[in-house]
Amino acid sequence: MLYRFIPIILFLVGLLVYVGWHVWAVVPLPIWAKWTLVGIGLLCFALEFVGFTPLMDRLPLGIASAVYNIGNKTLIILCYMVMAFLLLDLGRLVHLVPRTMLHDSLPTSVVMTVLMAIIFVYAGIHYNNKKRVAIDLDSGGRTQRPPDAGDGFGPAHRLPQQACRPGPVGGPYQCREARPGADCR
Repeated sequence: MLYRFIPIILFLVGLLVYVGWHVWAVVPLPIWAKWTLVGIGLLCFALEFVGFTPLMDRLPLGIASAVYNIGNKTLIILCYMVMAFLLLDLGRLVHLVPRTMLHDSLPTSVVMTVLMAIIFVYAGIHYNNKKRVAIDLDSGGRTQRPPDAGDGFGPAHRLPQQACRPGPVGGPYQCREARPGADCR
């Protein structure tokens, strides 16, 4: 079963390398700060996979919830950063974005950070303020089962409702008349 997830994990690691390489190139910080940024990104990315291990069952609920939230949000941030860096690379290839914007550029770093913050603050506000809206669907036709769908539950196989009484809580109806193949639904 794990072999099915290996290509997905490798793809995500490839995206992480792509974003990490761009973050390293764009951020105008000393080497130790770049290592710190990339290390924090790797740690947050690794938290996504901690949720699939038995360790998650042993963690207290608050810590397990934090690990889950950080890991999942890291994947979303990774996707947005991949899109942003792909657009910047495409702009560089067609000569719309100057090459200097992608190497030790404080303006690019600030714009990317502010843009990501705005997107995720807006998403958080929108997510926490959901409004329920009733939806009425008109089928425009019959919604009952056909008289005999071939599954043995058509009207010919049912007993009248008065011949049934409720069973245990949450259980099926029980028939007063025990007849082979009878169904009280």
